[in-house]
Amino acid sequence: MTLVDIEGCVEHHPSKWFHGPFGWVLGKPRRVPFKPCKGQLKFFNPGLKCCCAHV
Repeated sequence: MTLVDIEGCVEHHPSKWFHGPFGWVLGKPRRVPFKPCKGQLKFFNPGLKCCCAHV
């Protein structure tokens, strides 16, 4: 699993993964221990307390 910061929202980006009309710019990726969790729509907190307390 990976924890990232949302650094921005753009309407155009050179990334091959950008398919508009807008996209999130993600940065500062950090590995976190795997924890099984139910997938959800939108952003959600998977309940990682040990490594996310500083966020």
